[in-house]
Amino acid sequence: MTHAKITNQADVVAHLITSLGFTPTSSVALQLLNGSKVLASLRVDVAIPADTVPWAQQVVSIVQRLEHVTGVILISFEDDKAMTAGQYEELGDQLAHIGAPIVRAVLVTGGMVLDYDGDNADAEPWNEVETSPVGLETHLQLTKPAMHVADIPAYADRLEQEAKEQAGKLQTFDFESDKHRESLRDQFIGLVTEYQAQGQLTDQMAVWVAGAMHLKSTRDLVAVATATADMSLESITSMLLGDTVVEDREFFDHAIEMLFECAQYVTGVASANILCLLGWACWMTGRGSEAQNFLIKAEAEHPGHRLSELLTALIVQGKLPATALIDPNR
Repeated sequence: MTHAKITNQADVVAHLITSLGFTPTSSVALQLLNGSKVLASLRVDVAIPADTVPWAQQVVSIVQRLEHVTGVILISFEDDKAMTAGQYEELGDQLAHIGAPIVRAVLVTGGMVLDYDGDNADAEPWNEVETSPVGLETHLQLTKPAMHVADIPAYADRLEQEAKEQAGKLQTFDFESDKHRESLRDQFIGLVTEYQAQGQLTDQMAVWVAGAMHLKSTRDLVAVATATADMSLESITSMLLGDTVVEDREFFDHAIEMLFECAQYVTGVASANILCLLGWACWMTGRGSEAQNFLIKAEAEHPGHRLSELLTALIVQGKLPATALIDPNR
């Protein structure tokens, strides 16, 4: 819960940016409200003027996925592309129609922050956003792990042989077997629990994860096991597509943090797999821009990487995972 008072446009933008975990560009961001409480923050790409009505309908459909939304704060980030006045009006009409009107609109452009519906008299410089006490407090409260693809160290080969041996052991894994899927889940949960208790990565954890990343089936199960205990085939598909909410956000964050630390111990297709998994985790929590960075690197590591291509398509289409609509601090 944020105790610092939001007093101006800069505070609104600072709260939004720290909630998302990145600064949007050429896009529209929304904070979904129930009364004065922020339920969730999200970002959508700007559409071309000809797509005004379909774009507004798409945004409204995302808003409607979250119950009890009574209002919306809109922040338009104008760079090389910008939301048009017609798009703003159409979106406002459609949101009002579903009972979630735009209660405040802010424009970010040219290094300034101002009231979207006002004049330049209330303009505030961008550095007011950077020093906002609201943004600082929200940043300190967020539980999201700070993952950036650029922070992954260069490949370390000291565990390479052990990882290959672990991958060999997993060759007998039967994805269609309930028992096999549940056994793999339990092994992974045990490692994450140990990671939480020790607060650091061990060679045993790194070897197990590196081995699992050599196979598509075990990669997918590791991803799903970060988010749910349900290993049914239906659950696996639903979770990978972002249609199911992460069950335990604290466990999820620690699991992804552990996987991030393991990324330096894999190469080739295994590296592409773990990068893709980390990109999926960013997408699941609403960090679409950083998700794309992970997916681009996964594609570079292994051209034609199928899951990376599928996830990239979902992001480009503007699909928002169910978990991204849930405040992790509630």
